[in-house]
Amino acid sequence: FFLVGSVVSGLLVDIRLKLGKDPKYFIVFGVLFALILAVEIGGFNKMFGRFGQISYPLLALLCLICGLQNATVSLVSKSVVRTTHLTGVTTDLGIGLVRFFNKRRLGGLYGDEGRANLMRIGIVIFFTLGSVFGYRIFRAWEFRAFLFPTLISGTLFFITLYFQVLRKKVPGSVSGK
Repeated sequence: FFLVGSVVSGLLVDIRLKLGKDPKYFIVFGVLFALILAVEIGGFNKMFGRFGQISYPLLALLCLICGLQNATVSLVSKSVVRTTHLTGVTTDLGIGLVRFFNKRRLGGLYGDEGRANLMRIGIVIFFTLGSVFGYRIFRAWEFRAFLFPTLISGTLFFITLYFQVLRKKVPGSVSGK
């Protein structure tokens, strides 16, 4: 399901970028919003069983969401930022540290590696903090804790919908000349 999410992102974002077209971010964020909302509503209505017990439909939905989100952000950031796991970021940090500490020997091939490493360190720190606090919030609030990602994804959906679709249709707007 993670792979399926990545494929959907590839269709809506990567292929369109390669063809010189605008990516359909509003669709990606709309799908993310709908899926997270489905998780939240399904959780409230006990469709996934008791919170904390293994539910394969819930795991499949969460993997689909993560694949879609991770691929979209990876494409937009040119694989610099990954949002759902730390393996790639940690690997990039390890390579980046070697490049940074050997920049004289490498002859300036990797000029902005220090800045990239700071961003990677920030991602690792905030991912870790999010995991610690997320664990506590989900243990206390159970499925209600999905309100946070639902609000975030809903906000992103409506912002991208406005800028990619609605603003273009408004007479007199910069993009709706």
